[in-house]
Amino acid sequence: MKITVQHSIIKALLLHAGQKDTRNYVNAVAIDTTGSYPVLVATNGQSMLCYRLNAPIDIMDLERGVFIIPRELLDSAKPRKLRRGEEEPICIEIGPEQERISIRGVSVSSTFLECGRTINATYPYWRRVIPAGVSGEVAQFDPELLMLFKKASNLITGSKESPDIFHNGKGVAPVSISDRAFGVVMPLAANPNYSGYSPPDWTKKD
Repeated sequence: MKITVQHSIIKALLLHAGQKDTRNYVNAVAIDTTGSYPVLVATNGQSMLCYRLNAPIDIMDLERGVFIIPRELLDSAKPRKLRRGEEEPICIEIGPEQERISIRGVSVSSTFLECGRTINATYPYWRRVIPAGVSGEVAQFDPELLMLFKKASNLITGSKESPDIFHNGKGVAPVSISDRAFGVVMPLAANPNYSGYSPPDWTKKD
């Protein structure tokens, strides 16, 4: 099985992949070919980013399944620079029975080749966590997670615009970046110390 993807997309996905999670399949990017289109997915347990490739599965003639690519293998991919600061796309090829992964640049002059194996695990069923609707109830979010989505949006779209976040109260909130990039983010839990709040004395009027 072989797919080609812009390196900026991989970098955006890695922003939301785990780094030192005890669940090794979280420290990875999954390629899901079980639907109509191939989808790349990354999650850290608090946020998730999905990116749909352009061509349908049938046209690309891809093997069906969920293939988990280790983070370190994608981190080490260093495609060459093209004109205007762009990078060449990368090709991810998975051998028979997922025995071997190779990641390389698409051009014949590419100077890097990374090899490894897929992670033998069951990836979380990511479609299940995407809500069918939202309540509109305002929620609070970890600002670091929101910043990850903004960085991912910049990498995917090339724009400095922030993604759209749909508030959903205590439920996960959908995050829309483009027609091919979508995610969710967990809200912050209510602070149990609100009832005990009082401003510092030095902020009060004398």
